[in-house]
Amino acid sequence: MLLEKLFSRIDDSAMVEQKHSESLLAICTLAYQIDGKFSAEEQGVFDDLVKRIPWHSQTRIETFHSKVISDARDAIGRGEVKQFVADHAQSLRGDSSVLEVVKELSASDGEVSESEAKLLKLLDASLK
Repeated sequence: MLLEKLFSRIDDSAMVEQKHSESLLAICTLAYQIDGKFSAEEQGVFDDLVKRIPWHSQTRIETFHSKVISDARDAIGRGEVKQFVADHAQSLRGDSSVLEVVKELSASDGEVSESEAKLLKLLDASLK
């Protein structure tokens, strides 16, 4: 009974929003790492995203991002990009802005590499 009362006080929308924010941050981290280059322009776009992303976790966003950097690198190195995207796409479905954000980040350095284009195609299919 006490647990039911405690769980009823949890704001589900904040939990859903937090998962969305974490997944968006993870996908964007993968996007800037996938071509092996991280330009100043990409850094600027990414920093703007981090400043605007809703964050409701006790874990600082910078701490979470450090872990996601490692996870994304591992996924790229092991050839597990498809699984990485699948792991994060579910909480991003229904948000039409996600693909546009990743496209903007990918193109911010002046070109979209072949690996970035493949990621965009995979992400587009995964968000449907």
